[in-house]
Order: sequence, then structure tokens, then C-alpha cells
Amino acid sequence: MSNEEFQRIVLEGLKGLKEDVGGLKEDVSGLKQGQLRLEQRFDGLEQKVDGLEQRFDGLEQKVDGLEQR
Repeated sequence: MSNEEFQRIVLEGLKGLKEDVGGLKEDVSGLKQGQLRLEQRFDGLEQKVDGLEQRFDGLEQKVDGLEQR
């Protein structure tokens, strides 16, 4: 194998690696965006659960008041 052939093979391999890394970067970026969306949805669910807990506490207090009468 000549030096030029070796260089060509190495360059082709590097080009392939560069393309693979570019694809991985895009995949990671997509995963990050998906994680952010999930975190936002989780925060919304957490707020809704907190609201339900407050409503439940209010109902519980009303029931306790009715029981005391």
C-alpha cells in the first residue's frame, strides 16, 4: 500500500467519523429538547397536583366542620 492510498483511507475514515459525530450532536440536541418538554409537562402536572391537594384540604375542612355540627 502506498503512502497516498493510506492517506486516502485515513481521510475517508475521518470523514465518516466527522459525519457520525455530527449525527450524534443532532441526536443529543433532540434528546435535550425532549427532556426540556418533559420537564415542563412534569412541572405542569406538579402544579395541578398541588392545586388538587389544596382543594382536597378545603373539602376536608368543610367535612370536619359539618361533622362538628
